[in-house]
Amino acid sequence: MRILIVAIGSQGDVNPFIKIGLALQKRAHDVTILSNNYFRDSIQNAGLNFSPVGSIEDFNKMDQPDNASRLVTLGVGDKIRLKNYKSNVVAKKLERLITDKVLQTRCKQIADKLNNIDPLDDICKMIESTVK
Repeated sequence: MRILIVAIGSQGDVNPFIKIGLALQKRAHDVTILSNNYFRDSIQNAGLNFSPVGSIEDFNKMDQPDNASRLVTLGVGDKIRLKNYKSNVVAKKLERLITDKVLQTRCKQIADKLNNIDPLDDICKMIESTVK
């Protein structure tokens, strides 16, 4: 089966699709990743077909997602506004992240969940089931 993966975003968005593409390729699928030229070498060096969209200049103009907000939402992180970014504020936040029992519990819950799943296999099965 021929599969086209559209992977637009930053390295953190594209890399997982490279892994998914490789897993699908191992299952005998012909995989092409459509992405920005910035990722051409990474995709082709992984052994996957590449189809370009946009220039490297376009990629460099993109806004990056706020990963700190994602960690806060998951309950395993905190963020500091740029205007408040001072060494003593960073130290205080780090101390809280290291010692806070609620954060430790939440990190353990997420780690346990991640240890008990095989997301690569799950996503491959989902993709295969939608195109059969």
